[in-house]
Amino acid sequence: MSGVVRRVAPLVRPPAAQLFRAALALPTPALVYDLDGLRRSVATLVEDVGGVGALNLAVKACHTPSVLAELASLGLGADVASIGEYRLARAAGFDGSPPGPSFTTADAVELRAGGVVLDASSVEQLERLCRTFPGSPVGVRLRVPLPDDIERDATTFGRVSRFGVEATDPRWHAVLARWGCPLVRLHMHTGQMTPEHLLHKTRYALAVAEAFPSVDTLDLGGGFFSLYASRGGPSRACARSAGRSRRGARGPGGDGAAVRTRRRDLGPHGFLFVSVLSVERDHRRSGRTW
Repeated sequence: MSGVVRRVAPLVRPPAAQLFRAALALPTPALVYDLDGLRRSVATLVEDVGGVGALNLAVKACHTPSVLAELASLGLGADVASIGEYRLARAAGFDGSPPGPSFTTADAVELRAGGVVLDASSVEQLERLCRTFPGSPVGVRLRVPLPDDIERDATTFGRVSRFGVEATDPRWHAVLARWGCPLVRLHMHTGQMTPEHLLHKTRYALAVAEAFPSVDTLDLGGGFFSLYASRGGPSRACARSAGRSRRGARGPGGDGAAVRTRRRDLGPHGFLFVSVLSVERDHRRSGRTW
């Protein structure tokens, strides 16, 4: 008996011809966004990820205020990598902005005032944050060891991540205890990832979270360009991750850790239009036209 084939719509569809006709009337260079396509892709991602948790935009993908406001109106969260990106995100209407690894203690004061919990990416950074804000909630970025059978050099820096702490390193456990800071978020990012990576990171994060009852959020990072090479795989992986996170539910209310994933949605939906200023025909070395 043959199995049932589940057909899924693609994540990205070609833009309407009207977009290119309109672009021809613009002076160049011009960066044009396909907002209709962006809304469709976000809806598709929310459909896939919705059972697992929330979807965040990496603000480094776009600094255009009107486009950021459009994405905020779609209910996305925001990940920021600088204090400037944080201010852009807040001005565009994003509520939470879990930060990247580059923030200073001075930045942390502004972020804390805005209700943002920071993720420390090293023992030293965690020490500074906890010393500055004793007793306050904090997150940490973990280095996630990927088994050889799923690593296959498919991640950007799965083996040699520059950021994060080892889960079993007693130094950061001691920092949390010394300053009385509850750990509320586990953050991990291995660059581009596959469905197998997503499932492994979910299992790994839930295992670590068992040692910290105060953890309420798992940030599984980005890498969706590779993940969505074909939509069927990630949609199934997200469904399985949702099941695992629910089975890992803890606490009096039976609530599991909220899961966040990160996506730079703008890559396939932004088009740079330019004018050709010079043509060299029959290049003497290549024989081509440039």
